[in-house]
Amino acid sequence: MNPVYSTNRNFKRTLISFLSIFVILAMAFPAAGGAYAQEANPRMVVSITHDWFQAEEFSPGGTLNVKIYEEQGGSILWEENRTADESGFMVVEPWEHPVDLKPGNYLVISDGTTTKALMLEAVTLDVFDPSMDYLAGTAPPAPGGRPVWVGTGNDSTGCGMDVIADPVSGDWEADFGTQPCDVTEDMWAAAQVFDEDGDASEGNLPLIPIFAVFPEWEAIEGWLWTQDATVHLEIDDPSTPESPDHFQDAQVVPLPWNPNDVWVRFDFAGVYDVKPGDVVTLSEGTISRTHTVENLAITAVDEVEDTVSGTAEEGETIYIWPHATGQQVEATAGSEGAWAVDFTGVFDLVPGECGRSEVRDGTGNSTAVDWCIPNPRFSAFPEWESIEGWEWPLGANIHLTIDDPATGANPDYEDDQQVVVTPWDPNVRWVQFNFNGQYDMKVGDVVTLTDGLTPRTHTVRNLSITGVNQDTEIVSGMADEGATVYVWPHATGQQLEVTAGSGGIWQADFTGIFDIAPGEAGRSEVRDEQGNSTAVDWYVLNPHFAVFPEWEYIEGWEWPAGAVVHMTIDDPATLQSPDYSADEPVRPTPWDPNQLWVPFNFANTYDMKPGDIVTLDDGVTARTHTVRNLGITAVDESAD
Repeated sequence: MNPVYSTNRNFKRTLISFLSIFVILAMAFPAAGGAYAQEANPRMVVSITHDWFQAEEFSPGGTLNVKIYEEQGGSILWEENRTADESGFMVVEPWEHPVDLKPGNYLVISDGTTTKALMLEAVTLDVFDPSMDYLAGTAPPAPGGRPVWVGTGNDSTGCGMDVIADPVSGDWEADFGTQPCDVTEDMWAAAQVFDEDGDASEGNLPLIPIFAVFPEWEAIEGWLWTQDATVHLEIDDPSTPESPDHFQDAQVVPLPWNPNDVWVRFDFAGVYDVKPGDVVTLSEGTISRTHTVENLAITAVDEVEDTVSGTAEEGETIYIWPHATGQQVEATAGSEGAWAVDFTGVFDLVPGECGRSEVRDGTGNSTAVDWCIPNPRFSAFPEWESIEGWEWPLGANIHLTIDDPATGANPDYEDDQQVVVTPWDPNVRWVQFNFNGQYDMKVGDVVTLTDGLTPRTHTVRNLSITGVNQDTEIVSGMADEGATVYVWPHATGQQLEVTAGSGGIWQADFTGIFDIAPGEAGRSEVRDEQGNSTAVDWYVLNPHFAVFPEWEYIEGWEWPAGAVVHMTIDDPATLQSPDYSADEPVRPTPWDPNQLWVPFNFANTYDMKPGDIVTLDDGVTARTHTVRNLGITAVDESAD
């Protein structure tokens, strides 16, 4: 039996929790007679394919003891107590237990009154063909043929059918065209076989690795690939003699915002310009997936009319959705490729809302373009005397005013800067104001940014960082009592939301979320209703230094402010130890009073050379480096 798969986009983001809907379909859409789609009384359903399982109709709110055995009477693989909801329902997702469920495993669930047990059986769903309204798979061979319940559906409709598997091969077929039932590519699908008291072993469609190409970002995102695997990317422009035109490798890693899901991401901005017609291939071991980049663009997003418009190839189907809900609307590109969707009554497009448009091939891979309604906003950094503004139009001139209500002047400071692309991402635009030494921004100051069309105003709030403890993983600070403070590490962007308590003290505990180690940094913010904020960054000091043998000079960085650092240099070839030492205080750099360093100058005092052992120590933290052999022999400007 050759597998046939739909694009099945609901699997795209590994939404395993949606799979539990299959059992609801079993009750909601039984075939006439319902001979095999069992009623809950109570019972359990276990997915062999995706390793989740659930209990239904047990004691409402009761404690359920769950045990997984290698086999009936065999060793126990996992045990845990769970609490059922008010309907007696409980689900255990695949990432919540360590067992790779296999036929022959034995599951037991008990609420103290009722105990249900299930020996897992081999059932598969191998074919899902929406064009023929046809599903097929296998069940355990049995005299007379094993009954199988087959279901498919989406959020709004579904179909269920009882079939009998072949008694010898175990093959089964479900032709929903006989109901009739229109099977569509966005539907879920499941096949269940039951034990004597209605517990079900379930087979589902395999999760097929897919990816999306983002031509505007020069990026590719891949989903459902094997965690920790290395995925190889190749991009080929058929119009060039070179093949491939670009290639690189990336590792499948947990999502920064959801460690229970994984992805692989390729960024090649400034390296390769991906365009319609390019053939993109991702491969991992024996798995290879290919997509030809499509023509797709966003031309307008109208928040008043709630519409999104764009262009694609004439007759092409485009899927469009807001990220906030994921609810998809389809459009067909008409004459000259123009398309539009109206979200009226579906989703309210307001400033700051973003979404995606996709053109998909027949295997689930896609060309994608994101859309956003700009939400101009800014962050004020009182400690830096700096302001960063986001999402004003590229090239716009932004006028800044800062007014201290306690003074007679209005404004007390003003400046103009242009919106430009950020140094780190050509797809992101910002405007930055730096006024260190010109104005001291403080709590209560009223800050306004405007491009002449869209003004934004924010009153600077009380916010400070009082401690970053890498042992307890806690970031601490002060704000106005009752204020909501958003805290996150720059490395992942995963935000914690905390409230300033009595006396304005707040703490954000990243235990189990992020490892706060030396060198890690992040941000804290207090936001107003428009998204403007007062921001203070935090950082875990990572004391280090660089030695300059040609200069007889050392620079130390990230020692605590005010500390006195003791420096020693030891030449192992001499009897003296150390051969040179000095003490210097940590102090601001001459070019930036917000940046601290500790310099040591010993020209004509000691000749530093390869092999010397250099140590810097403030009494708490010591760092040591052995001077290496390094020299510059030539700089050729003609050859670069």
